[in-house]
Amino acid sequence: FNFFSRTTAQASSAVLSRGVFVRNIKMPLEALPVSKLFNSIFSHLFELLILGGVMLYFGVSLVGLLFYPLVFLILCFFVLGVSFILASVGVYVGDLENAWRVFVRILWFGTPIFYSLSKGALYKANLFNPMFYLISLGREFVVYGRLPELWVLGGAAGFAIAFFLVGILVFRKFKSKFPENV
Repeated sequence: FNFFSRTTAQASSAVLSRGVFVRNIKMPLEALPVSKLFNSIFSHLFELLILGGVMLYFGVSLVGLLFYPLVFLILCFFVLGVSFILASVGVYVGDLENAWRVFVRILWFGTPIFYSLSKGALYKANLFNPMFYLISLGREFVVYGRLPELWVLGGAAGFAIAFFLVGILVFRKFKSKFPENV
């Protein structure tokens, strides 16, 4: 969740904060949100090392971490799609990064990260939350060391593909207008 939060918050101002480049240098503007993703991937590698050390210390099997790259790949596609959307909107809404951080904080409390859900109203609401699927997928692989149910994998992959495609379409539609708006 921290990876999602950090990357999308940075991407919301990725184009706006590089206005000089956008106006004066001909470059693929998609590189701006993608660079925020790679920056977060680099930081996330150190978080994984710490997680592996904690797992070793407490005697938890590291076998589940072998499947984490699959979860992380799905997460990266989802985050990149959201980043493209936020970078596009961020050109027109100057304070989007702060508003996004508030939204992500609310999402963090609603997503079952440190608690489990029984079949209830919050569970049903979380079925529309892409982070619910990604957190559940990671939890099944890494914490429990077992294969997740197919609908969880399908939900995570479905949301990731949908957000990635929508993000690319939104970004490409508006990127020609970025130089005149930054």
